[in-house]
Amino acid sequence: MTMLYVLMAVLTAGVCIKLVHVLAAPVGAGQTDTSRPLRRASREDRFLVAVVVLLLPAAALTTYLLTGRPDLRARQAIFDMTSDLQTRQAALLAQRPMAVLVGQNPDDIGAHLSLSEINRRIGRHDDEVKFLARAVALGVAAQDPLLRHYAVTLGQAQVRQSGGTVGDDALATFSFVRGLYPDDPLSRHFEALAIAQRGDPAAALVLWRTLLSEGPSRAYWKDMVRKAMSDARRMPAATAASAEDR
Repeated sequence: MTMLYVLMAVLTAGVCIKLVHVLAAPVGAGQTDTSRPLRRASREDRFLVAVVVLLLPAAALTTYLLTGRPDLRARQAIFDMTSDLQTRQAALLAQRPMAVLVGQNPDDIGAHLSLSEINRRIGRHDDEVKFLARAVALGVAAQDPLLRHYAVTLGQAQVRQSGGTVGDDALATFSFVRGLYPDDPLSRHFEALAIAQRGDPAAALVLWRTLLSEGPSRAYWKDMVRKAMSDARRMPAATAASAEDR
């Protein structure tokens, strides 16, 4: 794709050079047919040359700088934007029937979980947390075997709700999860993240290193832990721990 862009740029430059040569040529220059003398370029011709050679590339560059997506290599941003819009539309279409189910059966855990996921997709994290909290409460009352997973998802939603900060509400949720399953890795990860965010990244690094030494080497949550460790090492208080870790 990059080579295609380069080829298009070269061809465009060639057309511009040829256009400049023709319009700016003096009378008789390169003339082969004496019955049809070449005309001298008029003011309008020169204006057209300026637009093609100068203004159009400048306008294209300005448009790219304002709306371009350099992170989308070999792809067009419009495709991702369309995908996001389709996902949002599908979530909104599913929202109404799930809301009807909740209205008909306020104790339907599945409907509450579905509504929380729909609100996550469209970025309404307050509503996401609301429906997840209700699902957890229903799971406690029903002694649902998947309660732990509902609660972990609620804790993650509470972190999203606060913009990435592990607040007191999320810590309480993860503490509840640890009461159900003391070794839950996600709860331990977010508890370490809370310690780092509260000014002690060195202590958090110790907890994260212990967590990484456990479980399968390709566990999905380990990439999350490694990224958090990388961020923590850049914090001033983590200098000593970072040196030891190397």
